[in-house]
Amino acid sequence: MAQISQAVFAISPLVKCECLIGAFKRDDKVLEHAYAEFFGTLIVLDIPEEVYLQAARHRASFGLKMPDALHLACAQHHGCEALWTNDNRLALASGGLARQIPAA
Repeated sequence: MAQISQAVFAISPLVKCECLIGAFKRDDKVLEHAYAEFFGTLIVLDIPEEVYLQAARHRASFGLKMPDALHLACAQHHGCEALWTNDNRLALASGGLARQIPAA
């Protein structure tokens, strides 16, 4: 349990976008607020141009969808130790970085 308490969690602005779609569709201000509070507890990683270029390489090499390629390239760019995902297609492209988590 000590490892989890010492872990640092980060997301990209793309994660924020993907999470908020449902709240925006339903005009759910309570959910938007809950996400805003949660996002405030995390580090937000920037996505510079070189991340987009690497994402294009991942898409070309592994056939990933662009959002998945961006998530992977962002995690690699910032030296993340793990990329939590419920998409097993990232496993090959990530070189061991992707960690499969069960879908809720």
